[in-house]
Amino acid sequence: MMNQESPEHSTSSDDLSDNEQLNEIKSRLMKDNERLTQQVASLKVQLRETLDFQNKNEELYQKNRQLQNDLRNAQTTIDDLNCRLSINLKLLEEVKNKESQVKQNAVKLDIKSGTEMLERERRKFAKHISELNEQISSNENTFLQQKQELSNMQDTINRIITAASSKYNVVFKDVESLVSYIEQIPDNTVIESASSLPEPAPLFDPRLLRKIQKLKKQLRETRFEGMETEGKLNDMLTQFEEFQKTANEKIQKLNSELTDAQHKASVKEIEHKHELEQIKAENLALKANLEKSSFKCEQFEKENSKLQSMIKPTDTLQEQIESTKKENIQLNNFIKEMDYNIMTMKSQMESLNSQNKTLETQLQSSKKKFDKLQKDFSDVSAQIDALRLENSTLKLQKSNVEDQIHTYDAKIESNKAQIQQLQTEITVLQADKQRLMSSIKALEDNEEELRKDQKSLSEQRDKLVNIVQKQNKAISAMEEQIEAETNEKKLLKERFEDIKDKLQKKLSKTPEEIKLPATAFFNEGFPRDLCTKLAPIAKKENFDNQTKLKNILEQIALFYNNQSKQQEDCKQSVTEENRKLKESIDNFATKIGNLFEMSEINGETVLNDPYATKELERKISKLLTDNTDLIVSNKTLETQLKTIYTKLEVNNETESLEMIEKLIQKVTNLQNEIKKEKSNASKCKKVFKSIEVSKDAELIQKNNEINELNQKIEKIKQENEDLKQNINRNNKTIQTLQKTTEEAKQNYEEELNKLRFTHQKEIQNVSQKFDQKEKKIYTSMANKQNEISSLRDKIANLEKANNSLQSKVNEIPEIKKSHEDSIRKIVEENENNEKLLRDNFQVEKNEMKKAYEIRLSECKQQSDDVIKAHEESSNALKEATNRIQDLTQKLVEQGLEIDDLKSRVSMANDECQRQIRINDMKTRATLLSQEMHYQNVIDENKSNFNREKRKIIGFVAQQFKSFFDAHCELDDNSLKTIVNNVKDEMDKLIKTDKNLRKILMIGEYDSVEDAVSKVMLSVYQK
Repeated sequence: MMNQESPEHSTSSDDLSDNEQLNEIKSRLMKDNERLTQQVASLKVQLRETLDFQNKNEELYQKNRQLQNDLRNAQTTIDDLNCRLSINLKLLEEVKNKESQVKQNAVKLDIKSGTEMLERERRKFAKHISELNEQISSNENTFLQQKQELSNMQDTINRIITAASSKYNVVFKDVESLVSYIEQIPDNTVIESASSLPEPAPLFDPRLLRKIQKLKKQLRETRFEGMETEGKLNDMLTQFEEFQKTANEKIQKLNSELTDAQHKASVKEIEHKHELEQIKAENLALKANLEKSSFKCEQFEKENSKLQSMIKPTDTLQEQIESTKKENIQLNNFIKEMDYNIMTMKSQMESLNSQNKTLETQLQSSKKKFDKLQKDFSDVSAQIDALRLENSTLKLQKSNVEDQIHTYDAKIESNKAQIQQLQTEITVLQADKQRLMSSIKALEDNEEELRKDQKSLSEQRDKLVNIVQKQNKAISAMEEQIEAETNEKKLLKERFEDIKDKLQKKLSKTPEEIKLPATAFFNEGFPRDLCTKLAPIAKKENFDNQTKLKNILEQIALFYNNQSKQQEDCKQSVTEENRKLKESIDNFATKIGNLFEMSEINGETVLNDPYATKELERKISKLLTDNTDLIVSNKTLETQLKTIYTKLEVNNETESLEMIEKLIQKVTNLQNEIKKEKSNASKCKKVFKSIEVSKDAELIQKNNEINELNQKIEKIKQENEDLKQNINRNNKTIQTLQKTTEEAKQNYEEELNKLRFTHQKEIQNVSQKFDQKEKKIYTSMANKQNEISSLRDKIANLEKANNSLQSKVNEIPEIKKSHEDSIRKIVEENENNEKLLRDNFQVEKNEMKKAYEIRLSECKQQSDDVIKAHEESSNALKEATNRIQDLTQKLVEQGLEIDDLKSRVSMANDECQRQIRINDMKTRATLLSQEMHYQNVIDENKSNFNREKRKIIGFVAQQFKSFFDAHCELDDNSLKTIVNNVKDEMDKLIKTDKNLRKILMIGEYDSVEDAVSKVMLSVYQK
């Protein structure tokens, strides 16, 4: 009996130990399940966060594509602007060439006309001078002839007087005394002595002698006046030569200015070409930067596509990507059409508003569906927490459902983004309108400022014109004074003719000059500086009036020459400034033209061509709008990054990377725990198998265990039924989700088709990988279902085996030992496999970490490069706008200055022509006055000469009667007798004259009358 009890006791102790081990294993499994549920909940949270991050990456990818489209549009606008700039530059060059040709032709015509006018005036002056010289020579010849005739007459008279004095032995003073003496002598009378004769009567009329003296005086005066006229003519010739010199100098200056202008134009052209080359180089650099940025964006897109392929590698995603590709192509086409059809935006906006309403309705319906899905998802998640064995299958289904939901949300957000883009375009158009209105206001303000400048410049011009008019008035006043002085001289000459007796005594004496007062040399039009210079000259009493006038005129000429030089210097400075401004404007215009591909743009086209200015404004506004869009997109990216940081509870990039690493670690830990659960499940299966094989000695305990197992099986059945119900529910939710996804697929197949073309290869690779993973998952699911069915079969077999347990109770210890050994081996193998799996997982995890870090750094670099390129382009646009504004102002100012200079040049030309005409009129008037004066003098002299000649001839005829007998005829003999009688009488007169001179003791050239008068006075005194 004792022997029988000992084995029974040993078997009971073994059963107890087995039961204790089983209880420990159960408690450990329960703890492991609780821990796994917690880990599954944390993994759900982490998966949600990763999905959110994935959606944000998709948004970033879409924004990057939008940026690429904006860059392409900017490049197209830049190309258009460059073309227009080239066209405008060509037009500007043509206009410049035409203007230069017109200016050169005008200058040449002015020079030709001026030279022709000068030559004509020279010819006229030469003709007038030659005519005056001819008149003077003719007057001199007539004067010499008259002088010779008078000398001949005087010789004949002297001979007659000498003959009469020699014949009659009487001294005759004049011809009149001789004639009176001859009349008193009776015929056939004897000549008495000279002492007994009475005083001889005068032979010639004293009036005639007075007239002769008058004629002599007039001849002297005419000579004097001829000398004065010659001096005046010489002065006029000198003035004309000086004027000619000044005109030639002005012509030379104009020619030099033309040459300088041509040289400057050539220099400007060279500088313009150089600046064009610089602008082209800058454009090439900008294009290279744009290409770099586009290349970087493409790389960024590729990397984003790779990340998306790493995150979303499913067949559904392929279809969605292809549909999104098609939609992106349609959106690009739509954006291009919007660029080319801006005028038809209003009509399209109404349709877009209607579409927006439909989209809003769809969004509301989708939100409702999404809320329902969220509720279903919460129910599914609550049911998944209860599941233990089919946790992995439900996770995969859940992940698929969540992916579809997120894709649908992303599509909804993309639609929202499209709506926002349209709204931003509307706001941009409104901003453009406001900018245009502000630019119009600014232009009006500039016009007002320009009008004010024009008024100020016109006032300055009027002041200058007034100053010139005052100077002209002063010159005319001086000329009037000179004319008055000449008139006074003429009046004095007439008075000298009236007062002849007084002038005879005062001929030798120099006439006293009339001293003019100092105020006579000033004028109201003279400035103060000129008056201060003229005051000391006018106050000098030592100088004559002529010297004073000469000095004053020299000072006036110097003063006005200095003013004219200053004005010319000012003009030159203004022209240089205008040239520099023109160069700067042309350079700026060419740079802008090269930027916008408009080579024909120039400063003059900007001012004169409204079409070019409108195109420039349009392109600049486009660039500004693009810039604002880029700024807005950057701001949105920044806000998204901030939201990511806030969700991750991070402030910096480094912290965000650390958080991502932590999440990856958590995911790896969860995967390890899942593997542990799987290993524990396999151990449980082995334990169940060992329980099936093991047959304890105590049937009561086994029955209890069997009952407990039956209870557990019933619980498992109930759990399976619950799982089936949950699976049915999930299938229903999946069907609803499939319907929603099908609808979304129908709406967004085009977008996905677009993305398919770019990401087919990557998606295929990823799809293959995920197909393999799905197959593995499905195989694992099938294995688990097979395990469940095997468990059911095992439970049935256990019920059958309960009957056979009694027979096999004695074999249990040995079998137990063998099973324990096998369990130990299996546990060791599982531990080794777990170690290998952990090592492999760590290696893969490290590799994924490194790859993810590298791609994140590259994405950051690319985003930084894009931001830098955007900032550079925005800065360049700002500089270009500022330059455009400055250069437009300078162009307007230069145009006004050019107009003012043209008006001044025209005024100066008009003044020169007017002065030339005035000088012509003055010279003609002086020549006519002199001609009339000399003609009158010559006519008077001729009339006087003829009258005196007639009187002399009459006197000779009357005297000839005494020597000629009228009753006899004139023959040669009678003429000889008459001549002999006259000769005899003249000899007598000469002899009487000599006797009287001898008596009176007088020389040959002394007057006899004076000597007789002296003798008579001496006798009378005695």
